Amino acid sequence: MRKNDEQLTQLKSEGTDMKDEMDGQKKELSTVTNKLKKEKKAHQKEIKQRKALELKIDQLQKELAAAKATAQANKQAAQTTRKATVKKDPNVTHHPPSQWVQDQYDWGVKQGYIKE
Repeated sequence: MRKNDEQLTQLKSEGTDMKDEMDGQKKELSTVTNKLKKEKKAHQKEIKQRKALELKIDQLQKELAAAKATAQANKQAAQTTRKATVKKDPNVTHHPPSQWVQDQYDWGVKQGYIKE
């Protein structure tokens, strides 16, 4: 009888120890689970930010390409209009006038100093 009581007491104490150990493991598992959830949220937030930045980069690259095309078109338009306006000065016959000379001549005509 005494042996049975001792064994019962020992089994009860082992059961209590095992219960305490399981509670400790549950707490540890809960802590790890919470950490993983927080890391997952942070990771998803980073992914959203990265996608937003990639969209912004794509938009800016498109705007840059459009701006370059516009600048190129404006440059070509400015060059073609400048060449088309040259008139000959009747007093200069041996060489066509430079643009500066042509501008001076045009200014003189506008001011009335030179008659066409």
